[in-house]
Amino acid sequence: MTVVGLLRRERLRYVLATDVAPAAVALAGRNLALLTSAGLDARARELRRREVEHGKPGYGEAADAADRLAGQLRTAGGDITAVAGLADVFNPTALAALLPAPAPDLVLTDLPYDRQTSWQGSVPSDGEPLRAMIRALCGVLDDHAVIAVTTEARKVSLGPDVRALQRFRVGTRAAFIGRVGQLRAVA
Repeated sequence: MTVVGLLRRERLRYVLATDVAPAAVALAGRNLALLTSAGLDARARELRRREVEHGKPGYGEAADAADRLAGQLRTAGGDITAVAGLADVFNPTALAALLPAPAPDLVLTDLPYDRQTSWQGSVPSDGEPLRAMIRALCGVLDDHAVIAVTTEARKVSLGPDVRALQRFRVGTRAAFIGRVGQLRAVA
């Protein structure tokens, strides 16, 4: 999400990262700090400290890149409000509590693929966590919002009754993009 924020600053007003695992939320928070000049400046200072400590010029080059990103961020509109918070994706009440007003127009999600990550939280017992996640998101988003789902699989499978705005594959990753108004009817 940080990369999307840096690449598309002019189109974003807010970035929210959620997870049910505190460690994942902490990591997301550190990364989202890079969507501010202060966060990029702090990262550049840390990288320069490492360059001196370890005598590796690659750290200095990375610090220079952080400085360039900070300049590009300022030029594109400045800091982005970014928040990382604990929420169970299956619980619309918990999700709604973290959402800004108005609700987001776009949700990006990368599904767990059972090697290093797996579904957590109030995982439904019906064996269809993806549909349950879509239902919960549809419960807190407006009809015009878009949900993009990626996974390490041949296809993002929501069933034959679910129409996508777009489906595609990049390498081993499959993606599904759908509009909430259409998903709500079948989720």
